[in-house]
Amino acid sequence: MQSNTRYSVVEEVSPQKAEQDIKYVLTRGAQKFASDLRKSKYHQLRKYYNEIVSVLDDLKKKDTEYSSSSAEDQRIKIYMLKARASYDCQRRLLDESLVSFIEKWVDYVKNSPDLERFKLVYEAILAYSKQK
Repeated sequence: MQSNTRYSVVEEVSPQKAEQDIKYVLTRGAQKFASDLRKSKYHQLRKYYNEIVSVLDDLKKKDTEYSSSSAEDQRIKIYMLKARASYDCQRRLLDESLVSFIEKWVDYVKNSPDLERFKLVYEAILAYSKQK
């Protein structure tokens, strides 16, 4: 039963939900998701957010689109978030729901606007998690 609850909480901040209603995802969805995070420490959450911001900054500096062939290094950094999150979850530093969230978004991101949306949703979760 708990996995169903976890599944529905992750769906509150899914890429598909963000496409349908970004305002909801950035407010109520992020708030619900953040309140469900039990194991994840703020500095761990921040580590992943910083990596997303770093990739976006690199793309802006180089005036490069995420989907272009010259952005391969940045795409690899984003793909590696999945592996790092899984590893940190095994070490009991992250909640499974956060790993699922990261996996869904990494699989979804195909271009710079998608990556920017991922950053915004993650930023909202980060902000609400500070209120726990």
